[in-house]
Amino acid sequence: MQQAYEQRNQYYDFIRGVGCYLVFFTHTCILHLDYVMNSVLLHTLFNAIVYAIPIFIIISGKLMLRRAYSYRELYKKIVHFIVLIAFWNFLYAIVVYWQQGMLTVLQMTLQQMIRDVWQGSYYYQFWFLYLLMFLYSITPLLYRLYTTHRKRYLQVVMWLGLLCILVDSINLGCEIQGYACIMRIPQVLRMWIWLFYFMLGGCLSDVCQRIERRMIVTKSKVLMSVFVTLFLIYIASERIDTCMPEMFYGSILVMCSLCLCFTYLQQAALQLHRSLHIARYFIGIYILQLPLLTIISPLFQFILQWPLRTIWYFLFSNLLFIVLVVVCKVFYKNKYLRKILR
Repeated sequence: MQQAYEQRNQYYDFIRGVGCYLVFFTHTCILHLDYVMNSVLLHTLFNAIVYAIPIFIIISGKLMLRRAYSYRELYKKIVHFIVLIAFWNFLYAIVVYWQQGMLTVLQMTLQQMIRDVWQGSYYYQFWFLYLLMFLYSITPLLYRLYTTHRKRYLQVVMWLGLLCILVDSINLGCEIQGYACIMRIPQVLRMWIWLFYFMLGGCLSDVCQRIERRMIVTKSKVLMSVFVTLFLIYIASERIDTCMPEMFYGSILVMCSLCLCFTYLQQAALQLHRSLHIARYFIGIYILQLPLLTIISPLFQFILQWPLRTIWYFLFSNLLFIVLVVVCKVFYKNKYLRKILR
């Protein structure tokens, strides 16, 4: 049983590693969005980010709701995130102050930390850390609900899922009519989506067992569900003004394919190589990717002038991701650098 438990953890680490790659590739594509939207390959990979954030939320729920965390433990996690956000925004404030001399470093740091929530700062991806802090703060309540009233917990998950599907359907209809609905709401405030995926992670084993009893989940079914989902998102994004995959987080297709994916991982008997487990460097990759992409951006512009530029763009993006992982791996060996990157 212990071996099976460790194997499942390997699967979760592996799929979080896939999520790391998708987040990095998406942030790379955002820098060259006009070009990416004109390439079927890059556009499809860009749409795959629709799985990345839900994956992290589901696994966070799976790990956080498996035992009773004390408020002291959660307080330490939240304080660590706050210190992490403050430190990196402080470094950015020093650079901007040295270049432009606008506000004081402290004022700029605080301003950036506030703007992080609304994705209006340099480290716009830090909204996710604020979301995790909120979810961690309500973890004891959700854990108590799951352990004492499991049936009611599952009902809440079901109703949240239906709410996500309803909002997604209304939003898609509004987008077709040319009115941006979901995109007007900052990601961190779309709590109906995040609570659904976080609570789904808490009861993931129950959900997977129910799926196993009703159908045989194979790799081909999982891949087909992912392919159909990405294809329909691609078609939908061609019909509407907004091309950002984040508006499809609440899609029933995304929910179903994720449930199939985790069900397959729980029953699979494959061994995964440890070199594929890059999830341990997630925070480092999450933080360092924007400074790295900012520095490398002129090189991307140069590559886009080459023949077969789509292939070169894809290859160079993957090479850059490998470099980033290696840099994080080296940094994590130093205990001081590890503290500011995890």
